[in-house]
Amino acid sequence: MSDRVTDQAGSDKFGYTWGDARHHTQSTLNVSAEDAATLVEDLATVLGLEPYQIVQATPTDFVDLKNRIAEQ
Repeated sequence: MSDRVTDQAGSDKFGYTWGDARHHTQSTLNVSAEDAATLVEDLATVLGLEPYQIVQATPTDFVDLKNRIAEQ
């Protein structure tokens, strides 16, 4: 069993899953699946984001979010 919060099953209030968030992150940033999973986990645990918030992120949003994580 994984210790990642983002490996939990289910969906958020808009029907998005952590898998949706990982896929969006991977395709938007053109990174490996593992790098996308790590970033999504950080977005969830450090910033408290939900999948629906991550699937709306643009490349510029991801830069801003990474900077917010670094400031924590």
